[in-house]
Amino acid sequence: STVGTVTEVYDYVRALYATIGTQHCPRCRVPVGSQTAQQIVDRLLDSAAEKRVVLLAPVEPRHNEGYETLLQRARTDGFVRVRIDGQIHELSEDIAIERRLRHRVELIVDRLAVRQRELSRLNESVERALELSGGELIAYYPDEEEETRYSRRYSCPQCGDAFSPLHPQSFSFNHQQGMCSICEGLGEGEGVDRELVIADHSLSVRAGAIALWGAIEDADFARLLELAGSKLGFDIDTPFAELSHAARRALLYGAPGERMALNERGHAFCYRGVLPIIDETARRSTRHKRTLKQVPCSACEGSRLKTESRFVYLRERSIADIARLPIAESQPFFADMALDVREGEIAGELLQEIRTRLDFLERVGLGYISLNRRTATLSGGEAQRIRLASQIGSGLTGVLYMLDEPTIGLHPRDNRRLLDALAALRDLGNTLVVVEHDRETLQEADYIVDMGPGAGREGGEVVASGSPSAVQDAPNSQTGA
Repeated sequence: STVGTVTEVYDYVRALYATIGTQHCPRCRVPVGSQTAQQIVDRLLDSAAEKRVVLLAPVEPRHNEGYETLLQRARTDGFVRVRIDGQIHELSEDIAIERRLRHRVELIVDRLAVRQRELSRLNESVERALELSGGELIAYYPDEEEETRYSRRYSCPQCGDAFSPLHPQSFSFNHQQGMCSICEGLGEGEGVDRELVIADHSLSVRAGAIALWGAIEDADFARLLELAGSKLGFDIDTPFAELSHAARRALLYGAPGERMALNERGHAFCYRGVLPIIDETARRSTRHKRTLKQVPCSACEGSRLKTESRFVYLRERSIADIARLPIAESQPFFADMALDVREGEIAGELLQEIRTRLDFLERVGLGYISLNRRTATLSGGEAQRIRLASQIGSGLTGVLYMLDEPTIGLHPRDNRRLLDALAALRDLGNTLVVVEHDRETLQEADYIVDMGPGAGREGGEVVASGSPSAVQDAPNSQTGA
């Protein structure tokens, strides 16, 4: 668990991104939207001219309907072929299908060559496929053995890739809808020690900053890096130490889903980044096993989320960006966020909950901690203050709280914030019993029980009790002295 999940802040942030966030295509870096049937036809004519294409409509059994009934209904409707789990079958055959397992069933609506003179037939087939599937269509190219998914609901306007609607689970690293499939939501895995990857931070990539590459003398390799850098925002002639954080991330992690033009003849390439390739090579090589250690996952950059979830933006920031920020920096992002009328109606309460809970965390002196900080790495005092902030946010009354030295690990300048938070909890109608040695905390107490006169075996007696002024006047109290 993380600070964000324990305090429930991340739960509200997930809901906010699912509600008013904008999905972007990881490959094209553009906002995703819905496509009309005519736009799908135009895209097929543009990208698949003169190619043989099979148009398929993904279908699911109706309520309480089995796969046998679904196939029988397809036969009755006049369909001849179906693709099940990637295999094409004739519907005239007796198709054996395991009813207890989930299957991908796609009706073959038409098989044709994409030509302008076949436009009328193409339009009818696309409309029919979208109607059967409820808005989904798959274009399968048998000659290339490739396929493209189109959606009338949610797809990229440039490459046509379809995306699932956003849900809070889309941003959960504990749920299959949101977790990184490589590290399974853990955020780390076996990889090369990052200290060994960069040979010299003062060198540029071309001059040999990347230890494995050394100085780049191959002109073709240098050109590929230059093209990738111009697209993703890094320069191979700038010293590594002077690259921005975004440029370093682009260089090290790449953009594996994005195809970049190589020349005017239509050739393209993908830049996968430095770390994913090095990690994959080292894991497969027995000679490099000694260089492996637990490192941030090179697929999700340690965010624990799948690629699609990391490309949902709200006010130009992804949820992974927000989770990495210290609370003192993420707080202004939400505090200054202005919602329009529609956004206010559907997400106003979510935003207010986030603001309130971040404010509580800041009040107890935890502004330096990020939401993705793992709870196992917190000190005892930090863990107590996180629970304290959660309790303040819950608004409970009539509760007895016991705290053991909550100021441990806290900078003295933040003591005042913690004491104000404790006072707020008391003012709600709760009782707080605090074991503490901090002078400022003792001075703020309503009642002190001073145990002593010494420590360990030399203690165990009530030396003084009462208000801070009464304890201060007690002759046998070392605390009062």
